[in-house]
This record gives sequence, structure tokens and C-alpha cells, in this order.
Amino acid sequence: MVPRNFGIWVFLATLAGCTGEVPPLDVGCASSPEATVELGQGATGYAPPDGTLRLARGPQGGCHLDLAVRTTGLPGTRATVDFTIFDVQAGERVLTSRLVTRLAGAGEVCEAFGIRALLARPWEIEDRRVTVTATVTDELLRTFEDGFDATVLWPEPIEGIEEALLCGDRD
Repeated sequence: MVPRNFGIWVFLATLAGCTGEVPPLDVGCASSPEATVELGQGATGYAPPDGTLRLARGPQGGCHLDLAVRTTGLPGTRATVDFTIFDVQAGERVLTSRLVTRLAGAGEVCEAFGIRALLARPWEIEDRRVTVTATVTDELLRTFEDGFDATVLWPEPIEGIEEALLCGDRD
């Protein structure tokens, strides 16, 4: 039989093991009514658009573009990013994609980077002018848009891989 005040003893024993320190919560980015979003590029951090986007070879031999966003005043730790890449010269959409990404940082400014825009036929946009646009939705369901134009560059050479095959076999 369990004593009537057993629950109190368990509670007191639990308190005895506490250090009094409360671990910090990951509260994410600070919210602001004047929130902004900037679309840029970068695999390991945010870089503003510079007029070019270099294709990057992925681990499976294909190529992608590394996109990034910098936010100011978006609350929380996540955002949904819908992005489109439009080939200006051909007049057609190359890619539309959506993902939920983690916002990294502290305070008002946070970033999401290494957002991979996977391309099935990257050679079709080599040296072409593209428009990249993004709609970012925060945890309060507010939406923000940004975009930029850039020329797509072929990946940097990699020793042992023929330049034409840097983005996989062309069909």
C-alpha cells in the first residue's frame, strides 16, 4: 500500500536534486512589427547578391544553387521559404520550391543559409540571366518578398572531373 503523502515525498526528493539553474530556452529571433527579409546566397552564411550565382556540385554529382535569407524582426526559430528561379532569356520558370528552414542567430537579425535550389539540368542556365524571388512566411503567418537578378556561373574546376561533367551527365 502506498502512503497517502507519497506524492509529496517524491516532489520534495525531486526538488533536492535541482541545482536552481534553468537551462536557456531557444526562443529564436526577436519579433518586430517592422520585420524585413533579404534574399541572398551562401552555403555557410548569408551573402548579399553580387550579380552572379555560382553553381555548386552536390554530394551526388548534380549541381545546385545555394540561396540564403537574412531576416530582421521575424519571430521564432523557423520560416517557410517559397522560391522561384526564372530564366529571363528563355522567358520560363526553371524551378519552384518550398521548404521550412531553421533561422539561426540571436536578437533581431537571423539567417537561413545553404538553401539548396536543386536543378535537374543546370547546364541549361549556365551563363544565363535569372531572376530569383522568395516569399518568406514567419511563424505569425506574415509574408515577405524579396528577389534579385544574377548571371549563373559554372562550378569551379575540381581536380579529376572533366569540366563538362561537373554537374553530372548531360542527357
